[in-house]
Amino acid sequence: MHFISIIEKVTKDFIETFNKRDFDKLALFLATNFHIESENIPKIYPDATDIKIYGVNNAIEYWQRLVSYYPDFYFDNSVNSISHEGKNIFYIGKLQNGKPLHAKFTMNEYAKIEHMLVEYPESI
Repeated sequence: MHFISIIEKVTKDFIETFNKRDFDKLALFLATNFHIESENIPKIYPDATDIKIYGVNNAIEYWQRLVSYYPDFYFDNSVNSISHEGKNIFYIGKLQNGKPLHAKFTMNEYAKIEHMLVEYPESI
C-alpha cells in the first residue's frame, strides 16, 4: 500500500472514530509520545498558555472535554484535502458547522500519529 493511501485511510478512520466519540478506539491511533497543539486548548484548559498537551491519556481527556463543551463539534468527512511532504501530513477540511479546519500531523512507521497541530481559521 502506498504511503498516501495509508495516510488517507488513517485520516478517514480517525475522523469517523472521533465523530462517533469512541475515545478508547481513538487512543489506538496515537503513538505513546503523542502531543497536540491547538489554539482551542486554552478554551478547555485556561492555564495551558503554551497551547500544547502531551500524552495519549491527556489528549483523550482534552477531546472528551472539548466535545462536552461543544457538543456540535463534528468533522465533515465529505470535504477534505490530504497531502504530504515526507512524514508531514497536511489536512484541510471543515467542521460540520461549515467552519474550516487545518491540521498538520506526523505519523510514525507503525501508522500511529505522533504530533498534531490543529488550526481553526475561524473560531469553533
